[in-house]
Amino acid sequence: PPAAAAAPPAAAGRSAWVDEGRQIEGRHVSGYSWVETEGEIEISCPLPAGGRAADVRCEMESRRLAARCGSVQTLFEGPLSGRIDVEGSGWSVEGGGGEAGEAPPMLLISLRKHAPGGRLWGYPLYEAELVEGEAATEDEEGLQPDEPGLGSFGAPGVTWAED
Repeated sequence: PPAAAAAPPAAAGRSAWVDEGRQIEGRHVSGYSWVETEGEIEISCPLPAGGRAADVRCEMESRRLAARCGSVQTLFEGPLSGRIDVEGSGWSVEGGGGEAGEAPPMLLISLRKHAPGGRLWGYPLYEAELVEGEAATEDEEGLQPDEPGLGSFGAPGVTWAED
């Protein structure tokens, strides 16, 4: 058998390991989920029953995002937690060809951040209560002094992962 290739030697005082950056994965109670890196956010949202690609409307502005299915059903809408590059962002609908047992069609949105390599937003849409901690939830009001609240974990539904 051929000999295994040796790992390339690291330069003096340098590691051969390369940091891939940080990543956040989250899910909103309304059903959409996202994966965020330092340069972009990928949002996935199942369409409601009977929803088709032709029914979807997605509006992107540098600081605002809205997605609708049909003329009346809003999937999500609001100000973004940061600025995006509208020209470098896009959306599509995939799956859901109508076969029995098949997963519903998914709206996939790719948002390129205006300043890649910057801070992680945590949530795609800005929610003052979560970001600024302006309002404590009723559940937090009854916590014992040694119990962690929202401020101890950041935002609920967000999983921090380092690659």
